[in-house]
Amino acid sequence: MAVDQKTREWLKGRQWRITGTDMPKIILNKEGDPSSRYGTPLSVYVDKTTEIDPKEPTFPMRMGHLLQPVVAQLYLENKPANKLIAPGLLTHKTEDWAGGTPDYIVTDVEGKWLHGLECKTTSYRRRHEWGESGSQKMPMECLIQSLHYLHICRSHWPEMNEWHVAVLIGGSEDFREYCVKYDKDTEWAMMEVGREFWTNHVLKKIPPDPVSGKVDAKVLDQMWHKSIQTRLDAPPESPLSLLAEDLGDVREKMGILKARESDITNRMKFLVGDSDGVDGRDWTLTWRRNKPRT
Repeated sequence: MAVDQKTREWLKGRQWRITGTDMPKIILNKEGDPSSRYGTPLSVYVDKTTEIDPKEPTFPMRMGHLLQPVVAQLYLENKPANKLIAPGLLTHKTEDWAGGTPDYIVTDVEGKWLHGLECKTTSYRRRHEWGESGSQKMPMECLIQSLHYLHICRSHWPEMNEWHVAVLIGGSEDFREYCVKYDKDTEWAMMEVGREFWTNHVLKKIPPDPVSGKVDAKVLDQMWHKSIQTRLDAPPESPLSLLAEDLGDVREKMGILKARESDITNRMKFLVGDSDGVDGRDWTLTWRRNKPRT
């Protein structure tokens, strides 16, 4: 099933399904992976169980959307036998919780669906996350997204066995292409993770545990943005009491380490004196002084 993009039906359809952008947040961030800058299992849960509130796109997101046709055009160069269509929202044939909006489907001149295409943009400083054209090196969230779309399409068109990715690096510095191949074991594992999350969290309205990082801190503030005038009782062996003990231990150690850091810093400043800094064998220290107020 396909649904036109940006409509109310499209927004509702995306909310009531795990999409290609949701799946990496669920798979990658169970232990506070650095990729959680994109989202976490808890943030996905909140998106699926609260009223639709379209988020204002960030500047990088806006640029990615504006440059998507440019990346697509670069991909089509030297491929006269191929055309691109934007399929809208697609859903899995048998797993209704699985859906997504691929950038494009690549067709032959007669309109037969061949494979999918994701168009990406990235900054020059993050080019190291992408391998040479034709390699398998790409950000894990992009790989998972592509596989998710491939699994959805294969439920309707089993002959589809690959998903292509094109990336424009640094605006005009480089352009690379990749091919993600279908793997039955990977499909089974990913579908199992998505099904478990949907069944045990979204449908049962049981939020997953938060992970470390700013994303879940913001999500928790959103979930309980107002307090009620009550106080909880925490018995000695309750989860809250055990966490409070852990937090107390961590803060005590942090206090000791902060004091030690200040002591070491001041001793080094004393030895550096009026120099700008010092160069060691495998380390450097620079002392940037505040300008005196007049």
